[in-house]
Amino acid sequence: MFYSLLFALVLLFAGATLLEERLREHPFVFLLYWAACAWITLLAVLLAIFDLLVIRAAVRAERDRIQREYLERPHDPDAR
Repeated sequence: MFYSLLFALVLLFAGATLLEERLREHPFVFLLYWAACAWITLLAVLLAIFDLLVIRAAVRAERDRIQREYLERPHDPDAR
């Protein structure tokens, strides 16, 4: 994910400065270039959302495991 964001930033910088004249000369290449940049950015956002969901599921599973382990453990009523 880091590398896809880095690549999108490099494309953004190159498209806004170094390749600006060449991209303006060819409208189809211009659209294709910026569509690729947008696609890479969208991919990074979707990967971040997926990562968030996976981490939340792992935390939920671990919390449930700890609760089961705690509830199944024999308790001593006199211990405090």
